[in-house]
Amino acid sequence: MLPAVLASLLFAFSAVVSQRASRIFGAVPANFYRLCIACLVLGLVTLAVDASRGVTSLHDGIFQRFF
Repeated sequence: MLPAVLASLLFAFSAVVSQRASRIFGAVPANFYRLCIACLVLGLVTLAVDASRGVTSLHDGIFQRFF
């Protein structure tokens, strides 16, 4: 239940932040920065999960494929 609630809250938060950012920066720069931040966060999560399991990757070279 907690993951579902967390996902819905983060999705709503993402929509609010996206709308405000597009008003401030414009649509194209806001989407560019949003994608850059998402890429960095997903990369850090992938790296953290890999390090916590004591393996080089979840799947052979997944971190390298991601980036």
